[in-house]
Amino acid sequence: MEETSTSTVENIVQLSNVLIQSQLLKRGSTIEVKFVSNDYHLERMFTIQTLLNEQGLLGYLKQECHRSGLNVTISSDIEAHYPVAYPHNCINGQLFVLLDELTTYRVYLEGVRSAVFKRPLTEVIVQPLAIAHRTLERLEALVCASSHAVLQDQLPALRSVVERTSSLENNDNIDNELSLFDTLLNYLNRYLDPERDNRISWWK
Repeated sequence: MEETSTSTVENIVQLSNVLIQSQLLKRGSTIEVKFVSNDYHLERMFTIQTLLNEQGLLGYLKQECHRSGLNVTISSDIEAHYPVAYPHNCINGQLFVLLDELTTYRVYLEGVRSAVFKRPLTEVIVQPLAIAHRTLERLEALVCASSHAVLQDQLPALRSVVERTSSLENNDNIDNELSLFDTLLNYLNRYLDPERDNRISWWK
């Protein structure tokens, strides 16, 4: 058990140190890592790894564990892990899971800002942009059917960022676009999450 981390990467890296220090494993050992998480979360993690390998969590995780003295293998088959069905089918729960799909586009924007992609951006953007468009359409339909006021106000701003950044001719404003997209997603994620008791207020 490792209880000091604040992220998945920290957890695995810290755990590798714990295992080596406990002498349950020797430095240089190889272990198989299996994740236990909500199905939508695992799906997003593996989608990003597949489409945006340069930005993927799993490659970074393997690298950091190796640096700590532990080699890890991770199956790319979600069913080889322990996906747990997301339990909230209320309107906020449906919107929450849909909104999470925009994470792939956010990770794409982060990669553009950091200039990590060696492939042409015209190639890299295709699938993340298609996911973003499809997700926004589904969100807009669900929001329209449910008359969800907060989402009605904020979805146009999310769509505007996607449309502006889908043009590859000029990325000079990528920092501001990513900051806005990230702020909107974080706010809406916290606002919609059915497991949060208190709703936070929109900034003025």
